[in-house]
Amino acid sequence: MLIDTHCHLTDERFTDIGKVLEDAKRAGVGKVITPSTSITDAKKAVEIAEKYEQYCLVGIHPEEVETLYGLGGDQQGVSSQDYLHSKSGIASVRGTETRNDGGVLDKAMEEMEKIIKSSKRVAGVG
Repeated sequence: MLIDTHCHLTDERFTDIGKVLEDAKRAGVGKVITPSTSITDAKKAVEIAEKYEQYCLVGIHPEEVETLYGLGGDQQGVSSQDYLHSKSGIASVRGTETRNDGGVLDKAMEEMEKIIKSSKRVAGVG
């Protein structure tokens, strides 16, 4: 039995996940692990994993971190990453990361911990 370790079943293009998994099984793929890119995506990945007896990974992709701060896209000619850096108070001093973001990242981590603990179908965190 093969395992697909990186299949984004949460992508809206997958309108019939049951059929996708049936096709995978016919091709010799017995299990699928769905990674997530955001808190919302992680919740959806857990739902899919539980419904179809598969597995998921929960995490926040670096490109999605800005959504935690309500940011998105280009901010007046400044890249989202630079804008996020300036608004979040994240700073690196001699290799030690510090931040003053009002607890935004801490709240996100608490939410992710709840998601992780909510299901035995969570295969990992990344």
